[in-house]
Amino acid sequence: MKSLILSLILVFFVISSVFANAPKSVDITVSEKNISVNISHPVSNPNNHYVKKVEVTLNDQKIIEQTFSLQEGNSQEAIYHIPDLKISDTVTVEAFCNMGGSQKKTIIVQSVK
Repeated sequence: MKSLILSLILVFFVISSVFANAPKSVDITVSEKNISVNISHPVSNPNNHYVKKVEVTLNDQKIIEQTFSLQEGNSQEAIYHIPDLKISDTVTVEAFCNMGGSQKKTIIVQSVK
């Protein structure tokens, strides 16, 4: 009986991981004191399978955490204003799928035009 329960749990996790997929890519664009984020996350049903959370860190300090309850189409987009943004800062954006997995991108700010 115990091995049957363990087998069912294992099958559940394997099946769940088949339907989950991490965001495909994260693109970050800097314009003045703003960063534009575009997260590619192609899914068949964005109402149930979507980018759930985005975290933004500036020089290794988390400064933004935004949660979402759905995704329109195959991507999630956001624009964040960062008043302290300057040249040579390190910006990291990590996007988390509501069904598991994440994708991260780090850039070094080259200009703040």
